[in-house]
Amino acid sequence: MPTIAQQLIEEGKKQGFQQGIQEGKQQGFRQGILDVIETDLEFSFRDEGLKEMSEISKIEDIDLLHAIHRALKTVKSIDELRRIYRSN
Repeated sequence: MPTIAQQLIEEGKKQGFQQGIQEGKQQGFRQGILDVIETDLEFSFRDEGLKEMSEISKIEDIDLLHAIHRALKTVKSIDELRRIYRSN
């Protein structure tokens, strides 16, 4: 029978493993959104749009990245897009 210390260590390992999986999923999801944003920027604004990726790729907030992605369907200029992510 494992000691209490061994049980606590094993529980800590399980929690750490689960947290690692969750963080990996979030990072993968974030990278997926960034890839789509980059494609949309290139399609809509060519090289000028791609220049924005250096700033956008620093954004960690998934909700803001979603807002940028949605906005790319309607914005008419890079300045209009910048107002969305620079105002937050």
